[in-house]
Amino acid sequence: MGITGPAYAQLFAASGIAEKSCNTWERYLPYFRRNTGVLTPSTVQRGIPIIDESGTPAKAPEPHGKSPGRVKGDFPGKREHFPVIEKGETG
Repeated sequence: MGITGPAYAQLFAASGIAEKSCNTWERYLPYFRRNTGVLTPSTVQRGIPIIDESGTPAKAPEPHGKSPGRVKGDFPGKREHFPVIEKGETG
């Protein structure tokens, strides 16, 4: 059971403060049509606003723009060809 048991117990205990919300593609599911008071652990986890407000320790990505690329008209030339090295006899 490890850590999953206490995690599910916390989600079950927090089901009273969670809001029952569905995503736009889930509004026609039978679970959300019938208005039962039972929430699954995933809907409890999604419905607790404090999890969303806590944020993340990662920094926001910084846009660095578009790289200029190769200058117009620049041609690097043909690549250098190397001779084929064949494997010698093994002894």
